[in-house]
Amino acid sequence: MAEDVINMLQDLVGVDRNIVCTIHQPSFRILQSFDSLILVYNGSILYGGSVANIESHFKEVGLSQPAFENPMDYY
Repeated sequence: MAEDVINMLQDLVGVDRNIVCTIHQPSFRILQSFDSLILVYNGSILYGGSVANIESHFKEVGLSQPAFENPMDYY
């Protein structure tokens, strides 16, 4: 069902429209459908940027994602 909601939101995105939403621990498939991501913990931004760059960002700060684990479960 979550994937259906994300697909409907993608249909609404256009040149003059952005969609902002919150989602708790999305599946890897749903995560890949987002263009940008902001991770917040205790009111502080841990990451803000492209979904494609999240793994390299956390590697730079010494937090490498374990193999075969959903990034959102780990981060």
